[in-house]
Amino acid sequence: MAVLSDYTSGTISLANGSTTVTGTGTLFEVTRFREGDTLQIQNLTAVIASVDSDTQLTLTEPWTGTSIVDGPYRARQLADGTRVGTQAATLIELLGDGTLAGIAALGVEEGKSLVGGPAGQYELVDTSTFGIQDPNGSLGELAALTLAANKAITTDGSGNAQQIDLGTLGRALLALASGTNTQYVRADGTIQTLNAAAVGLGNVNNTSDADKPISTSQQTALNGKLNLSGGTMTGTILGQIPGNGPDGVHLRATGATATTGFNISPRLKLKIPRGGMEDSDGAFGAIFYEENVGVATQLTFRINGHGVNQYWQMRNDGSFNAPGAINGSAKNFEIDHPADPDNYDLRHCATEAPEMLVEYRGVSKLVNGRVTVNIEEYFGVMPNTFKNLWADARVHALQNQNGFARVRPSPVDGVTFEIISEDENCDDDVAWLVMARRNDPYVRWEGCTFTDAEGRLIVEFEKPE
Repeated sequence: MAVLSDYTSGTISLANGSTTVTGTGTLFEVTRFREGDTLQIQNLTAVIASVDSDTQLTLTEPWTGTSIVDGPYRARQLADGTRVGTQAATLIELLGDGTLAGIAALGVEEGKSLVGGPAGQYELVDTSTFGIQDPNGSLGELAALTLAANKAITTDGSGNAQQIDLGTLGRALLALASGTNTQYVRADGTIQTLNAAAVGLGNVNNTSDADKPISTSQQTALNGKLNLSGGTMTGTILGQIPGNGPDGVHLRATGATATTGFNISPRLKLKIPRGGMEDSDGAFGAIFYEENVGVATQLTFRINGHGVNQYWQMRNDGSFNAPGAINGSAKNFEIDHPADPDNYDLRHCATEAPEMLVEYRGVSKLVNGRVTVNIEEYFGVMPNTFKNLWADARVHALQNQNGFARVRPSPVDGVTFEIISEDENCDDDVAWLVMARRNDPYVRWEGCTFTDAEGRLIVEFEKPE
């Protein structure tokens, strides 16, 4: 094989509009191709911007020819003399404006640096003039301080920087206003002098009301407030609800004895008198109260009327018990999404059955007598949603919507099943119904009180004592 002056080993691939050349069987880096070398492709010349590896080059401009896949090429290296001559000419051109000569004429002086001047020429400037100047040493004093919490920076009598307590600063400010460091500003704007005992203690806790930094009337009002950490309240605590009687709502704590039927210690109760007024025998219309039931906490809403007491209970495990029917426009459940519980919730509308059932219906079109239905894709949910939600899924109904050809389903495999017609040429629409039992992590959770360990609904159970 003849040895060519140009490099032609391997093939290259290059897309129209791209600058990336991909080689197969090439050694661009080993053969020392560099920036400025050229490629001859399809009678066009491309200039190399960089050699990225033995099998990849980057061009200076996007390729304007047709796309090439594993095509031939010729790579030509620029002579070293030519390359150096071009670079030298460019350097001479850049320095030809006299800038370099001007720098050489300035020379070098200790402590000075080159800085561009307003006339576009460099000049020597003393480096001591750089940055923020501190002729009086003030910045140096601040830098020497070690900052501490709850301190303010001031100056002493000699003008030197120092740190002092905020309380000391406040008293000093009062003293500047013709006062003393034993004074506080009261809420009414007047200056109050503390007694000697309070000043010695460093606080105002043991002073009289008149010595405290608030007015006497304000202190009296504060004395009547209940402490958040504890205290004693007497009498009835009332919160008004509009009604016919003077007492809309009673909040009753342990130890109250004015009304019978409320002594479940130590819980707080909310009483709503019947008809707006409490009966003479202490009967009531409705009451909320909290109590312990075994290891659970239960909030009970009790309604009394016509000789009948009814109880609604809500427990801390999230369950809710009602003595009668629950009526509403919809009965829904919402749970963590089985496929993405951290970011999504899943909602279904419930039905009544001795199983926790979910059901899905749809219509699918046969093609040559068959169609495969993916229920997750049909309802547009993310993969594994229904797969992680159910168990024991079965096709419960199929109905030909257009003709009389009989159809049958295959077993449900994961979330898919097939509809098969006895007529291999049938293209009818078929309605289908799939039902399954809920089997998600919630119903198998040991804290779910209405299902067993298998996640099945507990249909029969003993009444609570």
